[in-house]
Order: sequence, then C-alpha cells, then structure tokens
Amino acid sequence: MPALFIICIFTLIGFSFPVKATDVLRFGLQGSANEKTLVEIWSPVLTDLSEYLGVRVVPVTMHDYKSVIWFLENEAVDFAWTGNKLAIEAVDETESEIFLQVLNQQGEPGYKSVLITLKDKPLSSLRQVMGFARQLKIAFGNKKSTSGTLVPAYYIQAQTGKKLDRFLSIQHSANHEQSFKSVVFGDVDVATISSIAFQRFQERFPHEAALVKVIWESPMIPSDAIIRRKTIKQVYKDKVEEFLLSYGVKVSGKSDERVLAERKRLAQLKWSGFKLSNNQQLIPIRELMEYKKQQ
Repeated sequence: MPALFIICIFTLIGFSFPVKATDVLRFGLQGSANEKTLVEIWSPVLTDLSEYLGVRVVPVTMHDYKSVIWFLENEAVDFAWTGNKLAIEAVDETESEIFLQVLNQQGEPGYKSVLITLKDKPLSSLRQVMGFARQLKIAFGNKKSTSGTLVPAYYIQAQTGKKLDRFLSIQHSANHEQSFKSVVFGDVDVATISSIAFQRFQERFPHEAALVKVIWESPMIPSDAIIRRKTIKQVYKDKVEEFLLSYGVKVSGKSDERVLAERKRLAQLKWSGFKLSNNQQLIPIRELMEYKKQQ
C-alpha cells in the first residue's frame, strides 16, 4: 500500500502519529459506516479508555481487507474492531488474536437464524418441515443475507442431510420483516429470520408476533470481534481488556451516572457490552465460508 495513501488516511481522521510511538495506542475501526461516523461514535469510548490508561488512544479507520492486514502487520494499529470474516484473515495472516467479543443490545454474543410458522399449523420441528417439504412454501431472506439465507441453508442441510431444493416453493424476501409478514398473512408456510429481528418484531408487532412460533433455531453465529496484536505490552493487553469488560457495568467505585453515560455510548454502537473470547469464535464462520465456496 503506497505510503501517501496511508498518510492521507491519517490526515482525513484528524490525527498524525508515528507508526511505533510508545505514548500512543492506535485502535482500528472497520465497519460499514463512513469514516466520520465511525470516529464520532467511537471517540467517546476511546476518550474514556485514554483516561483509564493514562495513554492517548486514537482511532484509525480501516476500509477493507488489504488495509486491515497492512495496519496489523506494520504495527500501525494495536487493537481493532472488525467483523468475523476479516478477523479470520487477520488471525491467519498477522500476529493478532481475538480477545473480546461484542454483546448485542439484548446482551447476547451473536444471533441465531430461526424458522417461524403460524401457531395453528401442525409443524413443530425442522424434520417435520423437511418431511413435508414438497407441500410447503418457504421464504428465505435476501440471497446475500447471512442470517436469512446462508446460515439456515448450511445448518438445515448439515442437520438433516437434505438440500433445500426439496421444497416445492422457495421465495426470497427483501428483508426479515417481509419474511415475518409473509408467514403472518399466510403467503408462505415457513420463513427464516434472525433471532434479533424476531425479538424486535415481538416489540413492534405484538399482536402479529403472538400468532407465530419458532420451530427451529441454528447454532449461535458470533458477533463482531475485538482483536489485538500479540506483540503489544502485556500491561496494555490487561488494562484494555479490564476496561472494556467493565464498560457499562456497575463495579466498585463507579457511580451510577458514570454507568449510565457508558451505556449510552455503547448504545450508539448498538451494543450492550463485551465478553471474553478467543480465536475459537471464528469456527462457525469458517464453516459457513467453506459451504458458500462449495455452493
């Protein structure tokens, strides 16, 4: 990657620092939001981290696979937040490791794909669904959706040994809400949605959700990872881990006002906190990627 490009990135986010500074920790951010938004929502958390460590922590935005790998290989970031697909590349190709996992707003370390149907239908299990597949209409999510299509397709085949072409009618919805309403209105017999989406629909559409039952759920698909370079000082590893695990949590010496402020900052990230993790969380993602490649 050209040096000029890297300098431009640092300039765009308003920071300038040497690659191997001892008085600065660099926190890499890789997400779907634009550069400005990423820095805005992360800055309050990183400011709190700076105060806790007594060391300046600055955000560095990373846009794609190549930049993530370059930053880690060249010690241009010390810690990073990234999705699991990129975390695989980082763990495999650089001296990096996963040490934390984010918790979604429901306090869970990921999501599951679920099969839903109307409560008055005589279906109660995945094997029943596959047994009557020739008579059923099913709605999957968008063809590119992980939770709506890739995850259920992989695990349904893995658990039953039967391919989805057994279904008489398969349609792909634009989103989870469309799939949910297709079941409610009787347009399809069964649909796939994410567990998080179903929780949201239970709050937004309580009457309709009361008509629906979950008859199967996939294993947990892990949420995003927080990674670190293995070569950074142990004191920084320990202190950053300690800080993030207690962020938004009531611990000794932390006021209620402080806890509330931290939770509001986490809410901006659509999270509720963090939990300990390691590279093992990537196993289901590796399996899904291999399945997708085979298909």
